[in-house]
Amino acid sequence: MSKKRQTGWTTATMAAYMHGRAMSAIDQVAMLGKPIAQVGQDRATRGRKAQILQNLRACLGLGRERDKNVLPWIRERNGLLVYGYYHRSWSWVLELLNFVSEADIPRPMYHAINGLLFGYRLEEIQKYIDREMKKKPARKIKKPRRA
Repeated sequence: MSKKRQTGWTTATMAAYMHGRAMSAIDQVAMLGKPIAQVGQDRATRGRKAQILQNLRACLGLGRERDKNVLPWIRERNGLLVYGYYHRSWSWVLELLNFVSEADIPRPMYHAINGLLFGYRLEEIQKYIDREMKKKPARKIKKPRRA
């Protein structure tokens, strides 16, 4: 007899949590001006992509008056579905995100570009890079010289 690990998460609890994350991501794009916001990620199983996309679209119709420029995005990478929302005028950011994910660039550079794409402040990006480099040392990004 096998014992299942009890985590306290139920399907309903998880659905409510992801709904909250989706609504927060919509607000980040619509009201705070972020070009793109990630809601979450999930294993890429058959039928899951369509289900996630349907849920993302449903969340767009809830809450505040809908901003027609906020659209869902979903992409598959390394067996995972990563998804969220983006602003229509920033659609090229999705292509850049795909390019950066596939590019052979140093990890600090990858984190810096991703941070900028997701609208994080430079100071926060550098703090994140510093924490990551403590885990796995690599060369640090040099700050540009002021003229």
